[in-house]
Amino acid sequence: MATSNLEASSTDVSQFNHTPFYCEENVYLLCKKLCANGVADAQGSDLFVVFIANEKKQACMIFS
Repeated sequence: MATSNLEASSTDVSQFNHTPFYCEENVYLLCKKLCANGVADAQGSDLFVVFIANEKKQACMIFS
């Protein structure tokens, strides 16, 4: 599973690209980087992404 590999790696947050206000793009780039670094499976088959949306465009994220 990717989580255990990520915890054991020396991955630094400064290595990742970040685009303000584009969470989908940021998640895509994060997954791509994790695959390239060998933290995740090369095809990303062990990564899972969830986007939560509703009509009000609001979501309560406790302890996020």
